[in-house]
Amino acid sequence: MSLALGGLPSVLPADKLAELKETAEKLCAPGKGFLAADESAGPWLRARHAEAAKIP
Repeated sequence: MSLALGGLPSVLPADKLAELKETAEKLCAPGKGFLAADESAGPWLRARHAEAAKIP
């Protein structure tokens, strides 16, 4: 068993923890990241939210 950040036990092997850490650091780099969206804008706009879609 490997030790994760903070010295807590992890079920992941050390190489997988290192890979996970590298991926997280890349996602947190300036200008990087991800967008979480669970639906397209179409249904939302059809539900009469068109006025909110007009961004100046």
